[in-house]
Amino acid sequence: MKNWFISLLVASLFIGIACNLACFTCTNQPTYDNCRVTTVCEDASIFCKTMITNMSTSAIRITKTCERACTDNTTNTKTVTCCGKDFCNEATNMKTSYPLLTLAAGVSAFLLRAAV
Repeated sequence: MKNWFISLLVASLFIGIACNLACFTCTNQPTYDNCRVTTVCEDASIFCKTMITNMSTSAIRITKTCERACTDNTTNTKTVTCCGKDFCNEATNMKTSYPLLTLAAGVSAFLLRAAV
């Protein structure tokens, strides 16, 4: 049982490393609701990029992409943000770490079995 737990722990740490980055993507959308397409990025892409362009005082356009290089930048008409974790370019601040979720599930299962 101890070997199983250690194997799960080691595997969960490498899951995030072995997989390509995944981002939400969209092109020139007026709301975040239209930017929920999930995309597994190419091997070379290491950033999820969000670009918000101010069209007028009440209108914006949102573009989300996978990028090889990205730099945070803000001007009067455009804001660019970059991040490097799966689905980190979501509209909300809620971020998910799949290796951490796997580890938490493994620890929970181990504790439940140990309690029986």
